[in-house]
Amino acid sequence: RLWVWMPEVPGLVDALREQSGGSALIGTVTQGQLVWLSGVSAGLPLPAGIQNGDVVYLN
Repeated sequence: RLWVWMPEVPGLVDALREQSGGSALIGTVTQGQLVWLSGVSAGLPLPAGIQNGDVVYLN
């Protein structure tokens, strides 16, 4: 599984959603947990370096 992440910037989530065809594998990190845009916690351990507020795309 490939993890890509970066800090949130305005428009990033919308652009990822559009470019990925509405992928369900886009989320944000809240309180140390990856949360999909649907609001469901992914339940996956985060790689080192990912911080609260980051946007994550899994491929």
